[in-house]
Amino acid sequence: MPRHEDLDFKHTPWHCDDCWADYIEVRKLKAMERANELKQEELYQKERAGWVDAPLPKPVYRQYTLPETQSNKGKGGVRID
Repeated sequence: MPRHEDLDFKHTPWHCDDCWADYIEVRKLKAMERANELKQEELYQKERAGWVDAPLPKPVYRQYTLPETQSNKGKGGVRID
């Protein structure tokens, strides 16, 4: 991909490696700041006894059975008994 100094026109972040790296870095920083804010709110709620840890739901285990195999040893067609 072309570098920022190679492009002499206005372009979007996905046209340039440097701009794309800056764009991704800004998004990472915003996500990390948001995660930090949520964690701080959780800790604040736990200190104030307003936080309730709900129990996790029990996993549902399903048991599947294979269909019964037919014991037809003939060449096919309809069996008449």
